[in-house]
Amino acid sequence: MRTTLTLEDDLAEALNRNARLTGRSFKAVLNETIRRGLAHGDKPAEGTIQPFVVEPQACGLMAGIDPLRSTSWWIRWSWRASAQADTQG
Repeated sequence: MRTTLTLEDDLAEALNRNARLTGRSFKAVLNETIRRGLAHGDKPAEGTIQPFVVEPQACGLMAGIDPLRSTSWWIRWSWRASAQADTQG
């Protein structure tokens, strides 16, 4: 298949250099390079991705939060909900 392809200057230079060094045609080098890229897929090269690391920090509680009364909202809510359910019956 014939097609027109516009290459960036640096890519064209690298492909030409590879063709000269290996004694192959530009077309052969280009086809091999595209095949290798497609065979590799969307996966990045091994060792190119650094793992994401989260550094733990001691943050404490937000101002105004009492750890001894942290469930008091749940107690009030559940009491109101059960009282409301009893009256609706």
